[in-house]
Amino acid sequence: MLNYEKAYKLKKAGLDQITFSLDGVTDKVNDASRGTGSFRKTLNGIKNAKRVELSFTISFTLNKFNLDQSLLFVPFAENIGANSVGAQIIEKSGRAKKFWDEISITREEGLAAICEMFRRRPNIFIAISSRIKFKQFLNKFWNAGLELGDERCMGGLSNLMISSGGDISPCSLYTYQQNKKVKNLICDDFEEIKSFIDTKYLKFNQTVRKQAAQKFITCRNCKFSGLLYNPCPLANKFKIVKECEWVTRQEILLQDKILKSKLKCLIQPKNISQNRLIFYVKTQNKPLFLEISLSKFNKFFQAKNVKEIVSWFKETSATEKIVRFVCQLRSHGIIEIEKFRLPIFDQAVNLKYY
Repeated sequence: MLNYEKAYKLKKAGLDQITFSLDGVTDKVNDASRGTGSFRKTLNGIKNAKRVELSFTISFTLNKFNLDQSLLFVPFAENIGANSVGAQIIEKSGRAKKFWDEISITREEGLAAICEMFRRRPNIFIAISSRIKFKQFLNKFWNAGLELGDERCMGGLSNLMISSGGDISPCSLYTYQQNKKVKNLICDDFEEIKSFIDTKYLKFNQTVRKQAAQKFITCRNCKFSGLLYNPCPLANKFKIVKECEWVTRQEILLQDKILKSKLKCLIQPKNISQNRLIFYVKTQNKPLFLEISLSKFNKFFQAKNVKEIVSWFKETSATEKIVRFVCQLRSHGIIEIEKFRLPIFDQAVNLKYY
């Protein structure tokens, strides 16, 4: 619906970024969930945003139709000039409830697909709708570079949902809950809207934060548990965060796989000084520098496995540092880690996209 005139007015009004939702990188896949012709119309809207130099994000919701295209999301967004990519896993809310059996995937399938999006470190900024523990998991093993910020509920404060009809509600999750206590607001008077938000929506947010402060079963003894990282009680009614439990299992298994792996060099470095190497990689425009001697770098590939490399160091944190280091090299395509593969793929899970 974004024609040139609307795009121009939004740009002149001060809008600095807009998000376009796509559910596939082809019309066949996208339109299967978003309706015939929606892919073409969205690309036309993107064209108009580019004409007025309005920055834009492409947002993908992983579902049954596009799971086998997840590896293409980032390259597609880069090719059409997006400034960033957003990815989230479909949830049973809103219109999705009606078609859930046709379009749903498990949370585990979605998380695994997101991991595959980072097979190589992307040049583009990526935002993932997930718990901070999963982001940290991606940063450690995929060198994803995701921001780990404040994740407290901001619904009704700085974040609001505005429907196509003009209704304002504290958040989308709340909107689709039954027995809502704070009704949606529609009004043309800004002062009345502000007054309503400052009173009713503030109370809503305080209630949600109070509920979130209660200890979730999954959050016991978690280093991310606290005021800044509490799970949303609306999305986690049973006080179990399945995503975090999945991450805990996968992290242990994946690290074990890496430690048992032998390394293979894919890109030979250039030695520019006694303790500095330079690599020319496809993951970034500038060369990548590594503060290590060529002899020490080559020694890695003589080791039986990563566990043997760890044994060369006396530090108690050597395992963590070496695993992160080799994963960073792998993310840029410099090395290959023999058994680097999500354990979920070894559990006879049939995922089409892999």
